[in-house]
Amino acid sequence: MLLIPGAFVFLNRTGPFAWNGLLAYLIPTIAYAVWKIATPYVLLKAISSEEKELAEKADGEPVAA
Repeated sequence: MLLIPGAFVFLNRTGPFAWNGLLAYLIPTIAYAVWKIATPYVLLKAISSEEKELAEKADGEPVAA
């Protein structure tokens, strides 16, 4: 999806569709940066949730000797 705006760069030399324009450069860059920040945050949150779930499960079960 992020590559679609880049398909128009050969048609224009200036403006938002140019190689250094808003649609072909800035929007994909911002989307990638947001993804790179959001992915570790969501993964660390999921790991924390999983650890809490396993700890609660371990506390409720008797330990086999």
